[in-house]
Amino acid sequence: MSSAASTSASSGARCVWMNPRTVRRSSARSAGSRADIVVLHMPLYRLVRTLMSYKLACQSEPCHDCWRAEQVGMPESGRWKNDGDSPRCGGVVERIVTETRQSIASGRLSLGQRLVEADITREFNVSRGPVREAFGRLAAEGLIDLVPHRGAVVRRLTRAEVAERFQIRGQLEGLAARLVAGRIAEPGYRERFLAALLPGEDAGTIHGLRRDNYRLHGAIADLAGNALMAAMIRQLWLPAAMFDLRGSLGPQHWRDSVAGHDRIAEAILAGDGAAAETLMREHLECGLQKILALPVRVFGA
Repeated sequence: MSSAASTSASSGARCVWMNPRTVRRSSARSAGSRADIVVLHMPLYRLVRTLMSYKLACQSEPCHDCWRAEQVGMPESGRWKNDGDSPRCGGVVERIVTETRQSIASGRLSLGQRLVEADITREFNVSRGPVREAFGRLAAEGLIDLVPHRGAVVRRLTRAEVAERFQIRGQLEGLAARLVAGRIAEPGYRERFLAALLPGEDAGTIHGLRRDNYRLHGAIADLAGNALMAAMIRQLWLPAAMFDLRGSLGPQHWRDSVAGHDRIAEAILAGDGAAAETLMREHLECGLQKILALPVRVFGA
């Protein structure tokens, strides 16, 4: 690994990307050079300890979610363990959690905004029990804070908390990319991966770029063949999506992002697991640096 790849995030390193891709219906290619790329590292014991703190587990079925930009981080299939849903109120608890996630990601709920329990009970026509249960789940996911004498408040992540989540994403999504590269020669895998590279009809728009971004990351998570890891990866997407979908990241971010996807895709299609893992970590690190460069007001204290 080059010296640039081991530079710490505090050294002021820049992320220099190659030209945006020209999309083809086979594999995408791009050319250029990279410089001053930062790669995050975390000792295995610390990674495991951090992951366990989330207390997450996926159902036994693999996650095969249909991701749209407005649904980033909101699984349509696969539920978290410790739901505590009773037959009577389980459905509405799930609906409150899902719709609140969507509202946070899309910006309909502002960072720091208070969630009024009485308003939600009226909106969903339920008692306070399911609402409080939903708040507990959202708090466990790090999306809201339960503040004494104030109630539930949409959480505003600090820079350090955003960095921690990207650090874990780098480890997990890097591993996923390595695993997919190792399986790319298996029957059907190359075709499934290539399908995730195909652009949507609105590929030239910001909305289309966002959707294609999460579709590719989701395909890599699913094709890795580890349902629990795929669920954890998706759980970690929402903090980034909260910045993406609020318009904090401009068009150049998305052009840079698809260029990074090209390099990852080429490594996976070549069956080069080591390169795919490194490129995925570099890709996420550069995304992190762009988020950390946003104004101080968008972060928590």
